[in-house]
Parts: sequence; structure tokens; C-alpha cells
Amino acid sequence: MKTFKIITTAALLCVAFASCKKNDVVPAKIESTAQQKNNDLSSLPVFQRFIWSNGSPGNLYISGDTLSMADEYESYIVNKQTGALIKMYRSTGHDVGTFTGWGSFVSGKFYLIKYVKRRDNNGNWITLYCYPERADFDYGPAYYPLDFPPHGAGITRYVAIQKLDAQKKFIWAKLNGAYQINENMNASVDVDGAGNIYTCGTGPGASLEMPSTSSLGIIQKADGNGKLIWQTRLTEQFPSGIIVDHAGNSYFIADNKIIKMDTNGKLVAKKSLPTRPNTNSISIQGINIDKKDNLYITGRYRYTFPNGTSTWHSFIQKTDVNGNPGWYVNSSSAQTEKSDINKFFISCMTVDDNGDIYAACNSSGTVNIAPGNKIATDQWGSSYIIKLSQPGY
Repeated sequence: MKTFKIITTAALLCVAFASCKKNDVVPAKIESTAQQKNNDLSSLPVFQRFIWSNGSPGNLYISGDTLSMADEYESYIVNKQTGALIKMYRSTGHDVGTFTGWGSFVSGKFYLIKYVKRRDNNGNWITLYCYPERADFDYGPAYYPLDFPPHGAGITRYVAIQKLDAQKKFIWAKLNGAYQINENMNASVDVDGAGNIYTCGTGPGASLEMPSTSSLGIIQKADGNGKLIWQTRLTEQFPSGIIVDHAGNSYFIADNKIIKMDTNGKLVAKKSLPTRPNTNSISIQGINIDKKDNLYITGRYRYTFPNGTSTWHSFIQKTDVNGNPGWYVNSSSAQTEKSDINKFFISCMTVDDNGDIYAACNSSGTVNIAPGNKIATDQWGSSYIIKLSQPGY
């Protein structure tokens, strides 16, 4: 039997979720399904943990030989091969990724907001904000506020897109007609190689009419100047985690499915994950893409043991761009009287140019990540990063 090898490093508390990824711009080389299945994760090495913290880890971003991680308090930069800490600082303002944090607004109140940051091929910063009231989107001396229209009960945030140049100078900011219902901060953004901007969210779209509390989604594509190219209204709720491949196809999560649209906003496919023995409540949590346009889907499920006890575990499923499955890896634990103390969550992941996978995790008790890789923590839980390599990538 092959030995599953894994690299674990430490992580930090973060309430951000979903789309942690690297924007690759190299030409795509597509792997066949047979090649993917040969890249079996049962042969991955185990490295040590480096930094410990509490809570659920979140944002990961790769730049060269470094891996950045951030929570609502700190940002960290570590060596992605060894996990050695290079720098720690208090602000997440210069990082790329998905974050939540507290912000002060015109009224003087503090609100929890979500912001998703990407960079295009020219180094411009594209940021999506889920924000609650009038705000200044120009970081310089000028004042550029955006006011959203009246709304009904249950609407707590609006979504705006801001573009800054590489020196963080203001270019433009616009509402995109999406909004947040209560605390479901599902909106996300990505950028393709031509600088076009793709967003997903919940809302009426570009018409900006007064929103209702409908939870149906909207997908939009705009050019680099923020001009709308197309928008597609969905029959699914709360789309999240949008990513774009080299051909301009977009992928996102909605109603526990992976949905693919072509570069013109036409539906290509909707895929659900297959059920597995003794599992229920399967929930897709995130989706990533590598330089070869392979997809990596993360999620969690509840596993029920023969004695009736159950616990939460997580998985990574690799597929091609058409949703054909490649390898699959999941966590597991032994049946106990109180099995729920042994649980494992993946909250975020990213893939580098070598095909190495970095996943931010949280577990409690004793769990196995594929055969032979045991991680033991106390019952209150610990956070760390696991690194998985793909032989033959």
C-alpha cells in the first residue's frame, strides 16, 4: 500500500472563507481524467507543524516561495517549503485574498464587513466590498462615496467593486447591484487574463432597483473599466467563491452544486458531488483552480458510525474543467462513545505552480487524513496548514 504523505504547518484564526487561490496567467495544459487519477494523494509526505493558533483558519495566498495567511487581527508570511515565519504584521490591507474584519463608517459605527482582493496582470487591485452604509472608496485626499438605494428588511450590506492602480491610487468604484441578506456574505470576485472582472452575489443586478429579500443569485462580467458586459440571473441561491479559467469560463458554488458558465455567461453545466457510504449533509465549501485548469473542490460531510454516533469530516475532490472526477481524499476517525470530539474541517485551500496543495484546517481530537496520517489535538481544536504534493503533476 502506498504511504499518504502530508505536510502540516500552523495557521491562525480567520473568519474569512471560500476563494483562496492564485491567479495564474500561463497557458493552460489540460490533464486527462486518467492522468488525474494517477496523481493519487495516497503517496504524500508528512511534514511538521510550524505555528499553532486557535479558531478556524482562512485566507491563504501564494507569491513565489512564500505563503501568506491572514485573520482579522494579523497577517503572516511564511516560507512555503519549510513553514518558517518571515514576517508578521498587524494589517491585512496589502494582501490578496478573502477577509472579514471590522470597519468604521460615516456614521461612526463599526460593522463587520467582507472584502475580496485580487490583482490583474497589470498589478491593479480589484476589491469587492460587502459594506453597510455610505463609505469613501478613494484612499487619497479626494472623497468618493457610494450610496446604495433604499432596501427592505433583511438587507444588511451592499456590494461594491473598487479598482486601484498598483500604487493604490484610486481609479473607480461602482455598485454592482448585489447585496447581502443578514449575515450570508456570499459575494465574491475574480479577474481573467484580459482584466475583465467577474462577480457573483445575491441581488437584482445592474438595474440597481430596490431589492427584496430574495436570495436568488446574480453573476456579472465587466470590463477593466467597470462597464457591464453581461449578467446572468440564477435560479439558485447564494452563489459564492467564483473563479475563472484561462478560457474565461467561470465556476462558482450555489445550492451545493458547482456551476460552470462560458465566457458569454451561458450555462455549461451543473454538477453535484456523489454521495458516499454512511455520509450525509455533504456541503461544498470552496473551489480552486490550478495552472492546468484542474478544479479542486473542498467540503465537509457528516459521517455516521455503526453505533449511531457521528462526526464532521472534510474532503478534497479533484476534477477536470468538465467536472469529471479525479482523485479524492478525506479525513476519518475511529468510532468512539462520543465520536463528535474527533472532527476535521478544511476552511480554505490554494494550489501552487508545482501542483502542491495548501489547505487551512482545524481539527479536534484524533483524526486521520487518508490512511496512516494521524493528527492528534485536544478536544478544543487546533488550527494548522497541511501541504499535499501531487507526484507526476
